[in-house]
Amino acid sequence: MSENVSVGSRIRERRVTIGLKQADLAAKVGISASYLNLIEHNRRRIAGKLLLQLGEALGIDPQLLSEGAQASIVARLRESAAYHGETVGDDGSAADFAARYPAWAQLVIDLDRKVRQLEQTVDGLSDRLSHDPHLATSLHEVLTTVTAIRSTSSILAETQDIEPEWQMRFHRNINEDSQRLAEEAQSLVSYLDMGSNDGASASSPWDELETFFLEHEYSFSHLVDREQGQSLVDNSSLLKMRASRMLAHRFFNQYFDDIAQVDDATFTAALDRVGQDAVLIAAQCGVTIPTIMR
Repeated sequence: MSENVSVGSRIRERRVTIGLKQADLAAKVGISASYLNLIEHNRRRIAGKLLLQLGEALGIDPQLLSEGAQASIVARLRESAAYHGETVGDDGSAADFAARYPAWAQLVIDLDRKVRQLEQTVDGLSDRLSHDPHLATSLHEVLTTVTAIRSTSSILAETQDIEPEWQMRFHRNINEDSQRLAEEAQSLVSYLDMGSNDGASASSPWDELETFFLEHEYSFSHLVDREQGQSLVDNSSLLKMRASRMLAHRFFNQYFDDIAQVDDATFTAALDRVGQDAVLIAAQCGVTIPTIMR
């Protein structure tokens, strides 16, 4: 197939595909319909400015209409096929497809590129889920709350005779769990939005939390109760992200739960007796090892 045949055939194929009349296309590029007819039937050469005008009028890259671009298109088609595990021989089918249907060839290439981009996105999210403890914890909390709501709803739906007092409790549980689920879901969405906003912030919630801890030198012995801890978080200018504030609130909840089990005096006395051995200190204080480690 000569260069003229390839270009003319592709121009006609593209025009017919988009439903454009020959006379209308000729008017758009400033030539007569009869001259365009000769081009489409491979009786006139075409290149340069007219080729660019036809490409623009047809809404297609002019290179896809020219013979010079066909080798590149064919190579990209072969690459796409190989990536998806298909073997394309040298029988000329790819070249013929690109020559006869340039728009379809471009569509195949575009779809291949989008598939690869989506695969990269999925890989990135999978990697993030595996290595982002906050994301994994948030998803776990959402799933746990959903399971609790479903379990309570099943009891109400499947149990015929429920005492009014228990029925009220179940309704209250569903209401509280639903509110918690809404908060957890909103927090998760905010965190994901933050992560997808490239360039919006160079830090992560964990980075902000680390900065917050460094600012206070990892010491919060001056805090009297849980409320003071929550107030410290809410008023901190270092915790700008919703997710980082949620992490800090979670930290202080655990912090005061641990203090309630073993106070500073008891911990210090055990430390003096057995040294820096977490297992022995836990035994002396009557608490779990994770409590002592925290």
